[in-house]
Amino acid sequence: SRRNAAAIAAGKVELIVGDVLEPPRPLPAFDKIYSVNVVQFWWEPERTFAELARLLKPGGRIATTYMPRIGKDKPGQARAHAKKLERIHNEFAFDELRIHWLMLEPVPAFCVVARK
Repeated sequence: SRRNAAAIAAGKVELIVGDVLEPPRPLPAFDKIYSVNVVQFWWEPERTFAELARLLKPGGRIATTYMPRIGKDKPGQARAHAKKLERIHNEFAFDELRIHWLMLEPVPAFCVVARK
C-alpha cells in the first residue's frame, strides 16, 4: 500500500497475502501480529490462533479487531464474539489480555490485544 511504501522500501515491513494456515512460504517469527476485520471469516479460529501463537515471538503482541457489519449484527453478538476471542486467547496462553471497545452505533467494534 502507498501508506506503507517507505517502511516496505526500508525493509521494516513486509506484507504477506495468504492464509496463515497455508502460507505461500515458510513464515518467520513475528514481534507483532494484527488482523483487521477478518477473524469472523476464519473457518477454524482455534487452529488459526494456535498457529499465530506459534509464530509470535516471546513477549510479542497480537491485536485482533472486529467491526460488525452494520445491519447484520446486533450489540449482543459483538459482546459474545469478544468473549469467544478472549477465551481462545486464554487457551493459547496469551497474557495481559485487554479488550478495547469503540462504541459505534448501532453495534460496537472491539480490539483484543494480548502479549505472548
